[in-house]
Amino acid sequence: MFNGIDKEKIDLNSFQLSKQKTDILTIYDRYELKFRLITGEEKTITLYTDKGTVPESTPDEYKGRESEFQNKIKEFFFKTLFQRDKSESRIYVGSFNYKDNSKPVNDIYSITKDGFRRKQDLFDNLTEALELYENGEITYEEFIEDFPELTKNQESKESKNSRQNRAEDFRASLNPDNYDKETEPPKIGKHYALGDIHGYKEPYDTALQMIKPEDSLVLLGDVIDRGPNGIDILQDLMRRKVNTPESNITFILGNHEKMMFDALNYILRLHLSPETINNINDCYNASYRQKRIYEYNQETGEGDMELAEELGRMCTSIKENIKRTISNNNINVDRMIENIGIWCHSKNGGAKTLQAFMDLDEDEQKNIFEFLRTSYIMKQQTVQGRKILFVHSRPPKDINLVKGLNQSNDYGIRPTQLPPEELNFVVWDRKIDTYSPCKGLGLETICGHEYEFNTAIVNRQKGYKRLDEGCGHGASSSVGLYCIEDDTVTHIGQDGKVFEANGTGKIKIIDERGKEETIEGTKIPTEFAR
Repeated sequence: MFNGIDKEKIDLNSFQLSKQKTDILTIYDRYELKFRLITGEEKTITLYTDKGTVPESTPDEYKGRESEFQNKIKEFFFKTLFQRDKSESRIYVGSFNYKDNSKPVNDIYSITKDGFRRKQDLFDNLTEALELYENGEITYEEFIEDFPELTKNQESKESKNSRQNRAEDFRASLNPDNYDKETEPPKIGKHYALGDIHGYKEPYDTALQMIKPEDSLVLLGDVIDRGPNGIDILQDLMRRKVNTPESNITFILGNHEKMMFDALNYILRLHLSPETINNINDCYNASYRQKRIYEYNQETGEGDMELAEELGRMCTSIKENIKRTISNNNINVDRMIENIGIWCHSKNGGAKTLQAFMDLDEDEQKNIFEFLRTSYIMKQQTVQGRKILFVHSRPPKDINLVKGLNQSNDYGIRPTQLPPEELNFVVWDRKIDTYSPCKGLGLETICGHEYEFNTAIVNRQKGYKRLDEGCGHGASSSVGLYCIEDDTVTHIGQDGKVFEANGTGKIKIIDERGKEETIEGTKIPTEFAR
């Protein structure tokens, strides 16, 4: 019996289980159990398992037997519920061990000192405190302060080692020998890619008007910052269900979305107030100015060193104020200031995006954060026999990561599947040539990130096309919309107007020997198109 219900009164065929978004209890995974009684009455119960013990996908040994594995999970939940009579709205069911489905039940409900009682007592205390928090009787800071386990878990999430381990597991699962597998997408229309739009919705809207429902579009990242509409664009992408089979649009993260995600990881987790965020930005700006003075002094022997010392004292004072507003002593304050400050700095233009983000309600903020977390970092398609790699700046340095793309279900890689240094490389780097190794695999790279005003770049020598035409860097700038089948680049102005075929928009051609030629218009000459 559980929740006062006898097992015999349940319609076993109605048993449904679904994973839900986690709440403050971050050391657990939350599930919703729905079932019907034989009387027809429907019931819903919230269950919690130890974090990460129920696999997100079917283990390799159950490939081809997915339904059998799902039944195994349901059996675990069903069996553990009837170990005791519980009537709470939140029920803890412990850890799932799919290799021995009977073992977890005994482990979870052990009466030893280090077994069930300790785990259950922690869960009971947490849920009691959570109820106080939800009723407004205690603050988030008071909740976290009493349960360091939650803080440690969150810290481990952002730990480089933890990320590195997950990325290494992904890397080890790849088989580069399978690279020749075809990746022809099921779309019947034409295929387009759009360069950096940097918060300007006008060129975004124009591009969407130009493609047909049967066409597909890949946005190459940096849809936010500098311009006023970054949040509007993200919300529109979410409404269109991009990166799902239901949508004809794919979204690739750029360095600006990466900066936004890194900043929001602190802002949302610590519930930072606008005042604290302003202090963080003031601290970063002062530190940045001080650094520039020191660099100028080293280069020329000049610079206002008294101002530099005053800026240093200012940073120290502001940082102390910031520390007093954060109850979590485990937070690396310097890293937090850098992550938030560098995004909001005038050179990156994140302040407009952050302001619009802070005006949203909490649920929408979390939805945007989750959307960024689960978007692609790169993706591969085969279009009319041409293998295309979409990425914001550059392919990763590890060529086997590229070779492994066609082994994923959707031919894409998410941020958590790359080691931190590779993730930063593919969205930021401007120096190292990783296009050429991809060209050696027969891949064309389509990217953005490095702009040249009103000019798309076709580099036949290294095998890439770059579509960042400076949108967000000046009122007369543009963005490139590339059609793969037609080998045309439509130049869309920051105001959303399409440039004339023989007008302002240009295409720079770099041939196999490295010789450059710039032409006006939209059509890539046939000898340079592929």
